[in-house]
Amino acid sequence: MTSSWYEIVVDSDVPLTQGDIITDCPLLTWSEQSDISKQTGNLDMFSMLKKLPEAISADVIILSQSCDIEQNKLKDLILCMCQEYEKYKINWELTMKNSGKSCTQSAFINEMESIRKGRMVDRCILNSDLKQGINHRIVFFGQIYSLPKLFLEQFIVATSKRRFRLLSPYREYLSQSFARYFMRVGLPADVEKIW
Repeated sequence: MTSSWYEIVVDSDVPLTQGDIITDCPLLTWSEQSDISKQTGNLDMFSMLKKLPEAISADVIILSQSCDIEQNKLKDLILCMCQEYEKYKINWELTMKNSGKSCTQSAFINEMESIRKGRMVDRCILNSDLKQGINHRIVFFGQIYSLPKLFLEQFIVATSKRRFRLLSPYREYLSQSFARYFMRVGLPADVEKIW
């Protein structure tokens, strides 16, 4: 088993699979600028909804299962944003300063350790592979995107971009982290102990 987390896919004809990182991928997201609370009636809400999408560009990682992609069972692929460590740290510092919290080095290290140990279930950290030219990345599960598989394939061909592919068992580690984000169950009352 290899200790390398990634391989580089140079040929755009190589089929997509789970764990592929696509940089500067176009996405549709929802604008936070519009206030729909003032709208009344279905027609107004429909008109407002049509105004909310906005296009952005971000690095993403494919989370759809490899077997489903290979067997052409999916029209759309599930994607989550992934951010390089350095950019994550800059954004973390800005968030901390804007919220009036301390942004010390030890606080940042605590956050990174919480992500690494799976205590922050909405995120997963992927290792770097400096030989391959990829830094640590943080994957965000809190916002899930989907794009048509055909669109992604055409985007990769049109841009002729190389992409990083997460290798096994690290791909399964990412998938397990994604599943853990959804499988949390908080019971209103715990099982009563009769022993």
